[in-house]
Amino acid sequence: MRLSSIIPGPQLDSEILTEDTFQRIIGLSSVIIHIHRISDLKIIFINKEINDLLGYSLVDLEEMNRSLPGISDNLFPEGFTGVYDGLPKVWLKESTVKHKDGSVRYIKTRYTVLKKGQKQATEILGYSEDITEEKILVEQLRQQELIMTQAEVALKFGSWEWDISTNKIVWSKGLWEIFGQDSQLFELNYDSFLSLIDFKDQKRMNDCIAKCTKDHVPYEIEHRIIRPDGEQRILLGKGQTICDEAGNTIKLRGSAADITEIRNTTLQLINSEALLKEAESIMGYGSWELCLDTGKMSWSKGMFQLHEVAENAFQTISFDEYLNYFIKKEYRDIVKNASFEAIANQQTFHIEAQLVTSKKQSRIVIIHGRIGEDGSEYPRRMVGSINDITQLRKYEEELESKIQELNHSNQELEQFAYVASHDLQEPLRKIRAFAEFLQQRLGSKLTESEFDSLERMRESAKRMQEMIHTLLEFSRIGRSQQTFIELDLSQTLQKVLEDLEEMINERQAIIQIGNLPKIMGVSTQMHQLFLNLIGNALKFNTHQPVVVVSASLNQQIDTKKYWKISVSDNGIGFDAEYAEQIFILFRRLNARFEYSGTGIGLSICKRIVEGHGGTIWAESIPGNGATFTFTLPFSESLL
Repeated sequence: MRLSSIIPGPQLDSEILTEDTFQRIIGLSSVIIHIHRISDLKIIFINKEINDLLGYSLVDLEEMNRSLPGISDNLFPEGFTGVYDGLPKVWLKESTVKHKDGSVRYIKTRYTVLKKGQKQATEILGYSEDITEEKILVEQLRQQELIMTQAEVALKFGSWEWDISTNKIVWSKGLWEIFGQDSQLFELNYDSFLSLIDFKDQKRMNDCIAKCTKDHVPYEIEHRIIRPDGEQRILLGKGQTICDEAGNTIKLRGSAADITEIRNTTLQLINSEALLKEAESIMGYGSWELCLDTGKMSWSKGMFQLHEVAENAFQTISFDEYLNYFIKKEYRDIVKNASFEAIANQQTFHIEAQLVTSKKQSRIVIIHGRIGEDGSEYPRRMVGSINDITQLRKYEEELESKIQELNHSNQELEQFAYVASHDLQEPLRKIRAFAEFLQQRLGSKLTESEFDSLERMRESAKRMQEMIHTLLEFSRIGRSQQTFIELDLSQTLQKVLEDLEEMINERQAIIQIGNLPKIMGVSTQMHQLFLNLIGNALKFNTHQPVVVVSASLNQQIDTKKYWKISVSDNGIGFDAEYAEQIFILFRRLNARFEYSGTGIGLSICKRIVEGHGGTIWAESIPGNGATFTFTLPFSESLL
C-alpha cells in the first residue's frame, strides 16, 4: 500500500521516506502517525489509529480540511521563527484534542522534520499517544496530595524522611507549619532539626533516634519545640528505620503531631478532677452514676468518703444493694420512688433522706438526680450527687434555739419597756409635780437659791422623762414587726412640716422641697426620720434657717438602684472628723445649755434607714451648714 492511497496528495520523495520505513511506522498501532506539510501545516498522511483513539475517520479528516485542532495547530516549539534548519531533531508537545464524541483527550506528540537530502525541510513527522489516563491519574494524585496537605495543616501533623547518607531531611508541608519555619530559608538537616527541639528534650530525642537507628526498633516520643516566635509546642513524634538488603539503616521515616491542646486539656481535666475530689472532701458530698441497663452504680471518691467505705472496696454497687445497705429503712421507698419517677418523666429530683455509714454513723443528706444525656432515644443512665447536710441541720437547730432565746429576751425587753414607760416615769412625773407644787405654794417664801434648786430638780426630771421616752422609741425600731406600704415621701414631708410649723414660723425658716419619690416603707418611721433631720436643721442654726430637701436616682450599689435623698442646711455645721460619731447613741457635739436634746435623734435616723435597706452619712464644714444624705431602695413598680 502506498501512502498516497491513504490520503491523496503529493507523492513523497523516496529519498526522504521509503515504503519500508512507512510500513514500520504504520505498524506502531498504539499511536497516531501523522505527517504535515510545512508550508501550510496540512496533514498529508495519518494512520488508522486516529479512528481508534479519537473516533475520526479519514473522511472526517478530509471534511476538516486535513486539520485537527490540538495536533495541527501550534506545531512548532516556542520561539520558533520559521528558520527550518534551526529546528531541533525531536521536540515534544502536550495538548488537548477533542474526541469525536465530544470528550477531551490529552495527547503527547513527538515531532521531527523530514528533509530531502540536504535540502530545506518540507514535512514534519509526528506520532501522538493518548495520555488521558496518565493525566487523570496525575490530577488525582495532586488532589490527594492537596487534601493530605490541608488535612496535615488542619489536624496539625506531618510526615518526614531522613536520608542518613546525605544528612538531608524532607518535611511535608504540615511539619513546616507546625515548626513555623520557612522551607525556602531554613536548611533542614539532622543538626538543624535538633536545634529546634527544646533544650531540655534534645538529649532524650537524640538518644531515642540513635537507639531506633541501631536496633531497628520503632520509637514514639513526646517532646517540646520552640517556634521562631518563642511559642512552645508539644509534639508526639514517631519513627522507624528503612534498611537496605544487607540490613543496614539507610533512612528514617516517620511523623509528628502537635498535641499541645490535647496535653493542656488533659492537664486541665486532671486539675479539675483533683479540685473536684478536694471539693467533695471539703464540702461533704459525692457524685454517682447509675447505669439503667445493669442497675449498677459507680461512685466518685467523695461517695466513698461520705459513706465511710474504703475507696477500693468495690467498683460498682447495685441500686438495690445501696438502698438496703446504706439508706435508712423509712427512706428507702422515698428514694426509690423519686428515682423511678425521674426516669419515667425524664426529670430531676431532690429529696432529703437519712443514711447510715459503714461505721454506723447516721447522716442527713440531700440526694440529687437527673437523667444523663447521651443522645439515645431512651434513658440509659442517671447521674447525681449526695450532699451531707447533717452539720447544717445541727446549725439550724442551734439557730432555732437561739431564735427562741432571742424571742424570750425580746419579751423580757418588752416587759422592761412597759415598766420603764410606766413604773419608771411615774416617780419622775411625781417629782416634777411636787417641785412645781412647792414653787407655787411656797413661791415668795423661798429664797432665790431654794427656788433655783427646785427648778433644776424639775428640769432634770423632765429631761429624764424625755430620755426614757426617746430611748424606748429607739429600742422599738426594727424590733417589732412593721408593715411596709407604698409611701409618697412628698406627702410624708408635708405632715412633718405641719408638726414643725410653730418652730418654722418662730425661726422664719425657708424650706425648699424638690420632687421626692414613692417608696416602700414604714409610715411612722419615715415621718420620724424627716422630723429628726429637719428639726436638727432648724435647731442648730444661729440665723434664718434655709433647709433644702432633694432626691435623685444616681446611686447604684451592688448593681441595684437606690434613691439618694439629701437634707441640707445653712446651720452651724460640725468638724468632718465627727461625721460618724454623731450617729452613736447619746453622742453630743454641743453642750446641753447651748442646744437642747438627748443625743439619740440621729441614732434613731440611722436605725430607720438601715431597717429600710439603706445607708446614711453626713458631710459638713464648721460654720457652713451640713448635709445629711441617705439611700432607700428603688422600686420599678412605684414609678
